[in-house]
Amino acid sequence: MSPTVLNIFCLVFVLVGAGIIAYGIRLIREAKASLSWPVVDGQVLHSEVTSKVERSSSSSKNSGHTYRTVYQVELTYQYDIAGAMHHGSRITVSDGTYSRHASAMAVAARYPKGAKVTVRYRPDKPEVALLEPGARASTWIVPLAGVLFLAAGVIVYILVTPTK
Repeated sequence: MSPTVLNIFCLVFVLVGAGIIAYGIRLIREAKASLSWPVVDGQVLHSEVTSKVERSSSSSKNSGHTYRTVYQVELTYQYDIAGAMHHGSRITVSDGTYSRHASAMAVAARYPKGAKVTVRYRPDKPEVALLEPGARASTWIVPLAGVLFLAAGVIVYILVTPTK
């Protein structure tokens, strides 16, 4: 590979890493801010665990693709703010998928259909709401992934750039 291609490769990794870090910092700030958002009562309208099969490339070219099932909690709740009805679906700032069915079921079990819930909403955007404020371990995965991308770009650049 030519030095120019490697430099572009490194630059792409650094830029992608920086973008992921910026997004992760936004998530962490929102998680921290959500601890002081106003609280209102709400009600769960829909709660279920769904699954989907994702394909991922294998590290071995000869083995083809691998598949895995991931699970997601599909949740809808409603809440009233000053006479205006709103609907939300976020549980945490960093909702995502679960690799274990039992993990998703445990979350869904906390929010059965018809359950009364405490909803926290952004005061400047009441349509933005969640049920569990603050940062979770999964919130920190995003900026960590960005740091890894950025570091990979810098390390490869250092290793392949000839010294004078």
